[in-house]
Amino acid sequence: MTQLKDAVKVSTIFFVCLTVVLLSITGGVGYYYTLDRQLMARNIKDAIDKGIDPMSVRCSYASQSDTVCVAYSYTKQGKISVIPDQAVSIKK
Repeated sequence: MTQLKDAVKVSTIFFVCLTVVLLSITGGVGYYYTLDRQLMARNIKDAIDKGIDPMSVRCSYASQSDTVCVAYSYTKQGKISVIPDQAVSIKK
């Protein structure tokens, strides 16, 4: 009977520890993304105050597959870059 109680106690401790670790990871990731968005908002506000295009600041935080930033980059540079360092110029 004591072996059964010990096994239940060990499994309970394991699941409590696992839950604490998973909640910590979830909280850390959430905190990171919240802080990242706050920093981006502050930098966009500073860019507006300095007269810098806020879209360029937003795109500096975006991933490579962000279609808004790809279109923005295309209109600003007049180039299509499918492969890095091999841009094709388009005549307007």
